[in-house]
Formats: sequence, C-alpha cells, structure tokens
Amino acid sequence: MIAVRPLATREVLSELHFRPHHRVISLVSALSLRSLREFVAPAARIARAAPLPSSAKRLSPTAIYPRKEVAQELFAAVGTVFPVESENEFDALCATTATIASYYAFNETIASWLERQSVPASLAREYVARLFFGVTSGAIDSPAPNFKSLAAAHATAGGINEQFLERLVARGLLTGVSEAPDATLRRIGAERQSPDRGATV
Repeated sequence: MIAVRPLATREVLSELHFRPHHRVISLVSALSLRSLREFVAPAARIARAAPLPSSAKRLSPTAIYPRKEVAQELFAAVGTVFPVESENEFDALCATTATIASYYAFNETIASWLERQSVPASLAREYVARLFFGVTSGAIDSPAPNFKSLAAAHATAGGINEQFLERLVARGLLTGVSEAPDATLRRIGAERQSPDRGATV
C-alpha cells in the first residue's frame, strides 16, 4: 500500500524493491497507473484507490482503478467501493473530492447564520450536521434516478426550499459549482503527466 505525499513518491519508492508476486495499491493522488507501473516494476498486479477520511467510520466511497479483487475486498470493509473502467473516470471521481472543504464551508455559513439568530454555537453546529446527514441518508436510500429529481421533490411550489434554491441559482452559485470541478480535473490531468507532482485532497 503506497500512501505518501505526491512530492515524496519518487524518493520513497526508489528505495524499495518490488517483486513480481507483490500486489500494489497506490493511494497517491494524480500518480498515473503508467508511472506507478514504472516505480514498482517488476510487480504487475497494481491498482489505484482513493479512500476518504470517512473510512474511519466505514462510510468512504472509494474509487478503484482498474478492477482488482484484492483492492475491492480491502476497501469494502471501510465503505462502498466504486470500481471504474478507465483512468479518466477515476480522475473525475477524484476531482469531486475537491468539494469537501466547500461543503464544510457551506455548513459553516449556515451555522454562523443560526448563531446570529441567537442559537448557541454548539447547537447550531450539531443541528446543521444532522440536517445534512439526514438528507444524505435519504438520498442514498431514495429510488429517485438523480439529484435533480430529489431537488424538485423537496422544492415545494411556493415553499421556502424553492425560494432558497431560486436565490442561489439567480446569484450563479450552482454555475460556479458546475465549473469548479473542470479546473480541478485539468489540474489532476496535468499533474498525472509528472510523477513528481500531484494534487492532495
């Protein structure tokens, strides 16, 4: 299991000696399969994986490429495995992990608003966290085909959810959210070309 900072990859792996029977899983972001293969030769049974901090609670959605049974079994123990068919798909899933800090910032903005309404900080934090925990759980269990359907189901005509969503759309927030992953994916693609560089979650 290779789990080092991207900039340290070459230095660390150059000191290790791999054998043909070794099975190697890289957690190094933006380290392409081609570069990984060069670093760990003659080992040939290799894969990339992108587990998230939620692995600690066995809730991580973990992207894996290519499909390797050992990697799938290992990460199934700490969440849900998403094996993909191409490295481009893998990189796209990795790009979406760049939204985590923004998600927390979004929650902080709402919790701070609650505090300005005289809600105690600890209560505000837990309320917002559980609000979205419930929403996320509902989305996982829902038979709805996409998030657009869920948004429509919760934006009752003339209701407060519809009002809030329309205000965000009018201010271009969702357009920005749609465009930001493009820049992230371009960065991952560029850094994948160089084994001495790489993005971090």
